[in-house]
Amino acid sequence: MNNQKYAVIMFTLCVALLGGTLQSALADKKVKVLHITFHEGCKKDFEEVARELDLDLTSWFVQHLPQEFWEGFHAGNEIYNVGPHRAQRVWGRHKDFFDQFDLIVTSDTAPLSRIFLQNEWKNPLIIWVCNRFDYAHGRGGEDGFPDREYYNLIRQATQKKNVRIIAYTPFEHEYMRRKGIEMGTRTIKPLGTKEEIIPDFKSAVPAEMTAAESLFIFPRVEVGQMTRARQGCASVEIPTWSGVYNGPDDLKQFKGVLFFPYAFSNLALFENLQRGIIHFVPTQRFLSQLGFIRGGMHGNLQWSEWYFKEYADCLVYFNSWADLKHKVQTIDYAAMKPKINALGKQHRIQMADEWKKLLKELGFMTFA
Repeated sequence: MNNQKYAVIMFTLCVALLGGTLQSALADKKVKVLHITFHEGCKKDFEEVARELDLDLTSWFVQHLPQEFWEGFHAGNEIYNVGPHRAQRVWGRHKDFFDQFDLIVTSDTAPLSRIFLQNEWKNPLIIWVCNRFDYAHGRGGEDGFPDREYYNLIRQATQKKNVRIIAYTPFEHEYMRRKGIEMGTRTIKPLGTKEEIIPDFKSAVPAEMTAAESLFIFPRVEVGQMTRARQGCASVEIPTWSGVYNGPDDLKQFKGVLFFPYAFSNLALFENLQRGIIHFVPTQRFLSQLGFIRGGMHGNLQWSEWYFKEYADCLVYFNSWADLKHKVQTIDYAAMKPKINALGKQHRIQMADEWKKLLKELGFMTFA
């Protein structure tokens, strides 16, 4: 073998070895992620994602940032209206900070993504739509949000290689279609915080409360509705309680949770599945008879996850107060709780896998 051929072979071998070393180093590097959200529950859930995927995560829950920090002054609830001027103020103040990250994720209300879309952000961007992609506060603030250009930005974003728009619940896809925008069908639901042993856990439920014999009425109902729910349960002699509680782990002591669906999806469902908590839920018909349906839920109850077939075996539906009493007295609690817990664990694995697939699509070798 002559010297020239030998040199070529050695050069090729070195390139291959160095390339392999570089690939390995890139694969071992943690993905540096900034998550920006208007919802503390979304913040906590994506922290669960980061733990599962071993991400280098920084979280910005905007309402908990210093009042003058976000855009230079305190804007109150106007922060939800991300028109062109607000987006530019935030970008101008924090661009150098944003540039430190491999990936940015926005959640809760999608208008946060405008900060990056209108400034041609080049790195990967995930828009996790959790509460109507064009959610606005009041009359839309200084720019009359949502403005036409915002809809154009979102429409264009569906075609960008570095952007992924995903839904927290399937209704978000349907809502966007009704607004003339098709974002596909990809849905990644909350994982739900994992059940853990909490040292020195302190319950917020009064010690004299006989929780094991009572239903906890989930408090996200209007005052009049809470009164009617208590009266309905009392009419069939079902003891209930509702009040301040210390997170989902405080609900495990109750016989079950009485839940009246008020949104298309709730973090509570996924948190409580992890803990084997039994939910008693009115049928769509009974919920309607009670007059407990709110706002956008009218005519759209079939889109509420509380009525999805995939959860039917882990929720107890009742069609009257008498039926609720019968179900409370006759269901097999010992058999049902581990079944719910198993579904929660499987759900968590599936959603973590969906996040891995998404990051792989965006070119992060760690998840190849």
